[in-house]
Amino acid sequence: MVGTVNLLEAARVAGARVIFASTGGALYGEDAPVPSSESTLPAPGSPYGLAKYCAEQYVGLDNRLYGTEHAVLRFANVYGPRQGASVVSAFCANGIQGEPFHHLRRWQANARLRLRR
Repeated sequence: MVGTVNLLEAARVAGARVIFASTGGALYGEDAPVPSSESTLPAPGSPYGLAKYCAEQYVGLDNRLYGTEHAVLRFANVYGPRQGASVVSAFCANGIQGEPFHHLRRWQANARLRLRR
């Protein structure tokens, strides 16, 4: 969140009227419908998801206080070159290696364990 606040302050000092910030599915929590629409209320289930939600709120507050037009985009499962481990990369690797996709459940379980540590 500190990074978001610093970015908003730097944009104000520089006279930038628009910046784009990104959050993602982590702010919806595990019980959210898939896919989640923009009308789905955030219910973060982790400190990471809560921080993303708070960052969105800071962007909205900056818009109201200073008349800026900053935007937040909620990307989910973004993939591409140099991507780290994610459900999308695991899905692609399973497909390329001819493995059944049910191995994704193991990846997701391991990811949840890493978040809880």
